[in-house]
Amino acid sequence: MKNRIDAVQRTALTLFSAAAASPAWAASGTNNVNTLFTTILTTMQDVSSIIATIAFVYAGIKILFIQAPLREVAGPIIGGVVIGAAGWLASLLVS
Repeated sequence: MKNRIDAVQRTALTLFSAAAASPAWAASGTNNVNTLFTTILTTMQDVSSIIATIAFVYAGIKILFIQAPLREVAGPIIGGVVIGAAGWLASLLVS
């Protein structure tokens, strides 16, 4: 009997919660999340372009002055491409 009362109470609470939920409340919370993700996206795009530029400059200087083979600078070049693409990939996910 007690299990049946608990089940009825849980069902009533669920129905009341669903009825009391307002789409306006959900929209106000969504704006905060959108603002947060937009801020993160902007920061990622700015930082990724700076880091990618540094990686390519490092690889270029190493090839030019130290005459390092491409095999030695492949890591920074690939890292620069991946980090540079991170901002673009994040913009695809946010928008």
